[in-house]
Amino acid sequence: MTDSPAWRLWIDGDACPVATEAIEIAQRHRLLVAFVANTLRAVSARPGVESIVARSGPDEADDRIVDGCAPGDVCLTSDIELAARVVLRKAGHAFSPRGDEFTPERLPSMLASRAISAHRRDQGERTSGPPAFTPQARSLFKRNFHQFLERLARRRERAQAAEPAPAPPLAPPPPAPPSTTP
Repeated sequence: MTDSPAWRLWIDGDACPVATEAIEIAQRHRLLVAFVANTLRAVSARPGVESIVARSGPDEADDRIVDGCAPGDVCLTSDIELAARVVLRKAGHAFSPRGDEFTPERLPSMLASRAISAHRRDQGERTSGPPAFTPQARSLFKRNFHQFLERLARRRERAQAAEPAPAPPLAPPPPAPPSTTP
């Protein structure tokens, strides 16, 4: 089996309550880590973690993640739109700090619910927002994220094992017979 290209964890770092835990788990799974934020953050100053400071402005960090994301990479974010861009456009994976995978099957309804909530807020309705992040939520994230990365690693190993062996190099053509014309 040949070594596969490294896969990367992209952390949407400006509002990630589990960045430290995610980095530790990702490094145990030998993922490269890119921590992307609009400001330099202390959590990103760790060995094996690339710190990327995106330009300030709306969606700049998200754009940097999407631009750098390769098929199979993982994005840790609570932003449904960013998750959709990574999963649906870049063939990557997305996971939330609350311990849930953003799947291609769930994302359309999640985007629709987000749009409805935004419309209701625009109309002046007060919405509650996400629940508080508790120690139980942190524990759930750690367990689920580890299991998620285990599943992805097994899939990658199966895909590598199923790859056909490279074709042997072509032999040079035999020499042409000597010409018999006078």
